[in-house]
Amino acid sequence: MKLFSGERYDLYQYRKYTDLRLVFAPEFGIAFFGGDAEHSTYQRYDLDIAFLRAYENGKGADTPQFLKWSIEGVKDADVVFSAGNPGATSRLATASQLAFYRDYSLPITLARLQTRIEALRIFAAKSPDNLRSAGRLLSDYGNAYKSNAGKLIGLKEDRLMARKQNFERKLRSSVEHDPKLGTEAGKVWDEVATAYKNWTPFEKPFEVLERPAAQGSTLFQIARQVLRLSEERAKPNEQRLPEFRDSALPSLELSLYSPAPIDESLEVSMVTHYLEELKVLGDKEAPLKAILGAKTPQAAAEEFVHTSKLKDVAERKRLAADHNLVLKTEDGMIRLARLLEDPARKLLKKHEETIEALETSSSERIAQYRFKVFGVNDYPDATFTPRVTFGSVKAYKDKTEAPVPFATTFGGLYHLADILEPYKLPQRWIDGKPSLDMVMPFNFVSTCDSAGGNSGNPAVNQNGEIIGISFDGNIESLALTYLYSDEQARAVHAATQGIVEVLRKLYKTPQLLRELGVPAT
Repeated sequence: MKLFSGERYDLYQYRKYTDLRLVFAPEFGIAFFGGDAEHSTYQRYDLDIAFLRAYENGKGADTPQFLKWSIEGVKDADVVFSAGNPGATSRLATASQLAFYRDYSLPITLARLQTRIEALRIFAAKSPDNLRSAGRLLSDYGNAYKSNAGKLIGLKEDRLMARKQNFERKLRSSVEHDPKLGTEAGKVWDEVATAYKNWTPFEKPFEVLERPAAQGSTLFQIARQVLRLSEERAKPNEQRLPEFRDSALPSLELSLYSPAPIDESLEVSMVTHYLEELKVLGDKEAPLKAILGAKTPQAAAEEFVHTSKLKDVAERKRLAADHNLVLKTEDGMIRLARLLEDPARKLLKKHEETIEALETSSSERIAQYRFKVFGVNDYPDATFTPRVTFGSVKAYKDKTEAPVPFATTFGGLYHLADILEPYKLPQRWIDGKPSLDMVMPFNFVSTCDSAGGNSGNPAVNQNGEIIGISFDGNIESLALTYLYSDEQARAVHAATQGIVEVLRKLYKTPQLLRELGVPAT
């Protein structure tokens, strides 16, 4: 694995299990108690766990090395270590990049998500069938909105930007005073600032026309992939767009040829919304006359969707195999994708030349400078590879200065419980309430540096015993993408005490408890 942009390489070796069988999973109502509204928040009351057994050659895998479960469980101020495969972070981003995200990119993303959420709510309110069709998108966009809003809130904190600017000044000064680097090396920060200033007017059309384009429309995504796959596959591998290179094709084709059902009425709603976005963008950016003619966005969307055969997987495969067929077909959604392809490609090329190439080169140089100045004391950005982070179990004060406890309890869960979703408890939990210890820790927080990719991984104490399972972070933790802080950001874990309590008293799983090395009673 390439770390510090090539200043160091680590060799990772994995044992891969492909035969995994479910041993235990709780009801959805308690695994996701509070629903989407509680995502990326704390205080939490979720039994967001499951147990799987790995098999080799039809038999349970032999794994003599394993982490033991703590009998005592979590306590305030415990030292805690959390292992996981955290996803990409942007700690190498410069202050000018963060300002661009804060002032332009994130506000545009949030505005687009907000209007789609509103459109989906209107669509979902029309019938139970519509609600079922729109439910997943509403959940996905709600979570995406909260995630991006959390990042924006963090970037608007003066302290975060001040810390970033101070760190950058110190690093740049060290670089410029280094006899082997000098003032020329320090100009990388100026290059990044200039590039983002020049790119700013193109950010909105880029998001609308190219990435992510028609959010919410599965048919448009399929149409664009079919169009580009049929064209890119004819090019030498190294000249293709990254998502169409040989290494990426299996994943792309798995998604493209999925037989998952597509709701045409939902598609019409989402494509209508997209065409309205294009109207706002204007004639200079999008070929509106060719797309709409004299039609309203609603009427044009109905025509594009209802004249498309892309719901048929066989039709997708037929078109993707022959670029000439794609260019000639009268399929409605393919026609829409074709009309937008030229302006989208131009913006993509400009983004690659203005931002992507510079981001790669500047990030590499800055990473190398940081490694030269700080060495391994400054750990590299996350890369979806194994990391172990440490921190402490710690309460905090929220933005209103209200104290937030280090752990929630079963008593708090039952205080929030309601007869309506998403706070409705499974019947087992209602019936079993008298048997549970109401002050037992259920979920807890730590200052571990957590990011997407840590969920499902163990949190262990200083004795190497599991005291929790990571499953989320609070809203303040979302800004950790850019800079670590332990002031309010917290990783959220399901406490082993609470897990054992319900396995014993509600789910009655003595064999599983014995396998975990925990007394069954």
